[in-house]
Amino acid sequence: MIKAVDIAVKQRKDDGPLVSVIIPTFNSEKTLDVCLRSIRNQAYSSIEIILIDNYSTDDTVVIARKYNSKFVQRRALRSESRNYGAKIASGEFYFFVDSDMELFSNTIQEFVNRIKDDQSVGALIGSEWSKAEGFWGRCKALERELNIGYEVIEAPRFFTKDIFWKIGGYDSELEAGEDWDLFKRIQKVSKVSRVHSGWVHHEGKPTMKGLMARKYYYGKSMIKYIVKRRKDEKKALLEQCFLFRVEYLRKWRLLLREPKVTIGFVAMKILEFLMAGIGIIESYIRGKLLRGRTRNLLNVHGLKQ
Repeated sequence: MIKAVDIAVKQRKDDGPLVSVIIPTFNSEKTLDVCLRSIRNQAYSSIEIILIDNYSTDDTVVIARKYNSKFVQRRALRSESRNYGAKIASGEFYFFVDSDMELFSNTIQEFVNRIKDDQSVGALIGSEWSKAEGFWGRCKALERELNIGYEVIEAPRFFTKDIFWKIGGYDSELEAGEDWDLFKRIQKVSKVSRVHSGWVHHEGKPTMKGLMARKYYYGKSMIKYIVKRRKDEKKALLEQCFLFRVEYLRKWRLLLREPKVTIGFVAMKILEFLMAGIGIIESYIRGKLLRGRTRNLLNVHGLKQ
C-alpha cells in the first residue's frame, strides 16, 4: 500500500509566482483525469499539483501517475486533507480544487492577475457551473447557475499563503460548512474578491435517492458549523438555511428558461431541505443524549465535567 509517494514531481516555472493546486481525492477515477488535464492545460504555467488521497481503492493512483503531481495517501476528511496539502505545498498561493472540477483554461491566470492588481485581496471566489446528465442533473445545473455571484452560498477557493495561515486554515473539525466558516474568518482580516472565470463540476447522472442521501449526510455534519457560527453569523445562517432565496427571483429569466426543470428544481430543494433538517435534528438529539450520558457517568464517579 502506498503511504506517501511523490509521483514525477516537476515544478513548471515561468515569471509568475508558484500556485499550489491542492486536491483531496477518494475513489475519484471517474472525474480525476478531466480535472488534472484541465490543470495541466492552464494558460498560467507556474503550478504544482498536490493530491491528498484517502486510500482510494479504484484507479485514482493510476490516473495521478499520468500527471506531474505530488501524491500522498492519508486517512483524513476533506478539511484536514486540504490543510495537510497546504502544509507540504511550496506555492505563494493555494488553490483548493475538488476532483470533479474541470477548470477553464484561464482560471488560474485570472486569479493571479486579480491579486497582482489589488494586493489587499487575500482570497478569491470563482464561478461554478455544473455538467450532469438526466433530469435531476439539469436541476442541479440550474441551482449552480442561480448561485453564481451569491456570496451567502459561494465561498473562496484561492488564497494567498499568508492569509490562509493567518486565520489557521480550514477548521478540521467541520465536515460541512467548512468553506463558509473559512470565508467568514478571512473577511475579518482581509479583502475577498472574485473573478469571472471558474470551473465546471462533473456530477455524473444524479438520482433523487443519491441527492437526498447526500443532504442527509451534510445535515448530520452541519450541526458543528451551526453551533460554531450561531453567535456571530445569525443572519448568514438564516439565509443559508432558507428554502428559497430572494436572489433566485432576481434571476427570473433563468427560472423561465425551462419551466419543467424549474419545477423539478423547486421539488428537489424542498426534499433536500427536509432531509438536511432530519440530519440536523438527529445529530442534535444524539449529541444531547451523549452529553447526558457523559454527565451521568461523571456524577457516578464523583467527578465534575
